[in-house]
Amino acid sequence: METIAVTGAPWSRLSPDVAAALRPVLAQTARDVSAEVTASVPAFAAIGPGAKFSRDLDAAVRTGLDRFVDLVGTGQEALTPAVRDLFSGLGAAEARDGRGPEILLSALRISSRLLLRRAVDALAASRPVGTPEVVDLSDAITGFVDEIASACTDGYARQVREDAGEGDRRRRELAGLLLRGGGTWAVIAQASAAIGWPPPGQVTAVLVPASEARAVRFRFSADGVVAEHGEDAVLLLRGTPARAELAEALRGRRAVVAPTLGWQQVPTAVQLAELTDRPALDEAPAFADDHLADLALRGQPAAVAVLSQRRLAGLSGLRPAQRETLLRTLRSWLWHWGSRPEVAAELFVHPQTVSYRVAQLRELLGADLEDPRVRFELLLAVTNEIGGRSVTDLEGHMTAIPKARILLVDDRAENLIALEAILASLGQELVRATSGEAALAALLADEFAVILLDVVMPGMDGFETAAYIKRRARTQDVPIIFLTAAGDDPELVFRGYAAGAVDYISKPFDPSALRSKVAVFVDIHLLKVRQVRAVSELSARLSSVEAAAAGLASRRLDEAVAALRETLDGLRGG
Repeated sequence: METIAVTGAPWSRLSPDVAAALRPVLAQTARDVSAEVTASVPAFAAIGPGAKFSRDLDAAVRTGLDRFVDLVGTGQEALTPAVRDLFSGLGAAEARDGRGPEILLSALRISSRLLLRRAVDALAASRPVGTPEVVDLSDAITGFVDEIASACTDGYARQVREDAGEGDRRRRELAGLLLRGGGTWAVIAQASAAIGWPPPGQVTAVLVPASEARAVRFRFSADGVVAEHGEDAVLLLRGTPARAELAEALRGRRAVVAPTLGWQQVPTAVQLAELTDRPALDEAPAFADDHLADLALRGQPAAVAVLSQRRLAGLSGLRPAQRETLLRTLRSWLWHWGSRPEVAAELFVHPQTVSYRVAQLRELLGADLEDPRVRFELLLAVTNEIGGRSVTDLEGHMTAIPKARILLVDDRAENLIALEAILASLGQELVRATSGEAALAALLADEFAVILLDVVMPGMDGFETAAYIKRRARTQDVPIIFLTAAGDDPELVFRGYAAGAVDYISKPFDPSALRSKVAVFVDIHLLKVRQVRAVSELSARLSSVEAAAAGLASRRLDEAVAALRETLDGLRGG
């Protein structure tokens, strides 16, 4: 291969007899340089003489000395491609072994000083050496070692970039597995080990705009992995980071922190973060944990599931029958604001039994029962667990409760469709009526939990329809919520409440607020249905018991009369 001359190369100023003086001592010089470097650099001394790195170091020292001698008196480049590759590989090996570049550079400085001394000594053995020649020799050795250092650091840097790229790929792979869900424990554990993590337990997902991905990747590089997710990015953190630390680190990044869940539930956590409103640019991050109740009321089953998992965790170790009993007691206790007589009446148990069960619940759930916000979340969780069923009857069997009917009255089909979309998640029966007359006909045929009534309709308007509803004994207690696009005219609002409405809502309205209000009336209606059914079942059972008792008494009386007659007949015959 043709060599390229370098103008002004410091080794070009050296006399050719320098090479002649050095060649006989090259082998010994190489051994001395290797020994001096190994002894002076603790990191190399710990490796041991038989290791591959030690052998590579010896070969590099000998190759470097040979190349320097070849350069003496020439204008060639310091390193041939083969020599450059050798030292570049040495630098890459340092990176792979986890040592910093400063260790190798320190070894090169030691080599430079030792080579200068040996070169001067070898040359002085054959002739006098003047100061200018020593300076030239120093410049040549320093320039040559600088080129070797450049090759080493280049190899080190390339290896670091390669490792970083592979590390990033592995981190993205783990993040993708967690985001997609459905991975097996073995696959997740292997992907975690590939980036130096233990198998994950709990994971905290953070949703950020894609523009913030680089910043959060750098900030949480030790404990987090980042993956693209549509127009956003998701940061997945190991464990449960402190809320205050997250709030400080993520302020101003429009981040939403998902609930901390098990690694299998990462997709659910991300979904809840997506459903939570983003904070403004200058605000602290939003925490989906603070909005689970609202999301549950908006019909999000994932939010209800997380609420149930969190709030009812204290009951997880109970036997199924015991857990069912305490859940029903808890729901009744929450619904009746802790009134022991009302709970006892609903569950058909003695008040002392209620006290005993509530004491158990306090022991299992702790201070949560005293927090108003948590009590509301508990009610949602318990309703999700046992909703749509009645209390246990006397034999412990469950009686199914039919769905509540909700009457939607509006002359415009698009408004009815919108109401159905808002209320569908309640899981109840939605009945349409396109006029006041149709609404009255529906009320004659069925019972309803609540009526959503438009004010402005052709023919019989909402106020007139409400008046007819309140005149009938069967329907006078059905709650009416007026919905209107006529605005908040005080006179119309007054007419609405005067007609017996429980609420008067102007369009456009908040869908979640309307759904929550309707849900309350549905729960009240279903509770009444449960109570009526329970009383009916109890009355029927009592009647059957009384009939059985009467029959038993009658049979016993007949038997006693027959025995008496037999005795009398015997006496008469005697």
